This record gives sequence, structure tokens and C-alpha cells, in this order.
Amino acid sequence: MWRALAHGYLEVQQDEMRGQREQMETQNKFLVKQAVQNQFFQMLESWQDVIEQVMFQDRQGRGAFTLLADRLLRELSPIIRDGEGNLIGAAERKQLILHVYGKLKRDREAQIGHYFRLLYHTIRIVDMSHSLNDDEKKDFVRILRAHVSEPEFALLFYNCIHPDGEKLHPLVEKYDLLQNMSERNVA
Repeated sequence: MWRALAHGYLEVQQDEMRGQREQMETQNKFLVKQAVQNQFFQMLESWQDVIEQVMFQDRQGRGAFTLLADRLLRELSPIIRDGEGNLIGAAERKQLILHVYGKLKRDREAQIGHYFRLLYHTIRIVDMSHSLNDDEKKDFVRILRAHVSEPEFALLFYNCIHPDGEKLHPLVEKYDLLQNMSERNVA
């Protein structure tokens, strides 16, 4: 009888411990997911701060991105067409785009480089998270995409073509970050 009571008591204790362990694992997963979410939103806020600090000519923030994208488009439009107005060959066009965008990026590296590095790391945090499933990752990148303006999409497009964007490019494709980009903003 004593053995039966002790055995029953041990089984109850083991069941309680299993339940506590499962509860701790669930809580731990929740805390890890919450940490990723907090880090994402902090980085998103930092990214917005970087956007506000970008200056070009007499504009700041998103207005500066508009001028930068317009300047790039103005410089590219006439040189990617032949004398009859037809687009030049893809290889030659890509080289001209790389040259013109590369010059713009070099001239504005402190601001544009910081913008793209922070964008890359913000997406990377989501992508590398083991606590988020694929749908949750896509939802986070959709939130980020909703913050991107048309001129920023254009610059992001050119950055992905440029060798400096080789790490960001696969993430842009994976999460379809350019989905909302208007083709009228690129040459």
C-alpha cells in the first residue's frame, strides 16, 4: 500500500513537472518572439530617424529622397536610349546605371549607405529569427514596406543592382519588397 501511494505521488509530481516545463518552454518562446518584435520596431524607428536626417540640396528627409531619385532618373533617362529613342542593350544599360548610381551613392555615402545598412539589418533580424514563422516574417516585412516611399523604392531598386546591394538584394526578392514600386520611377 505504501508503495502504491508513493508511486502515485511520484506520478502526480512528474505530471506537474512536465506541465511546468511545457509552460516554461511556451513562455520562453513567447519572450524570444517578443524580443525579436521589440528589436524590429526599435530598428524601424532608428531607420525612420535616419530618413529624417538625409539632406540633399534644400530638402531633408523624404523630400531629399525625392530629389535624389529625380536626379538619378534625369541623369539616366537620356543616356540609356539611342539616337532614335530606343532603349540601348541591357548589358550597356546596366553598366551606365551602375556608373550613374555608383557616383550618386559615393557622393551621398554617409547618408544613403547608412540608410541601406540599417534597412538590411532590420530585415535580416526578421529573416534570421527562429521564433517567427514564415507568415509572421512576411507580416513584419510588409510593415516595413508600408514605410517606404516611391523615391525610396527607386533608390532601393538601383541599390539592388549595384554590387553594394549584394547582401540586401536576396532579402528584397525573398520578401518581395519592391512589390509596390512604380515602374515610372526607374529608367
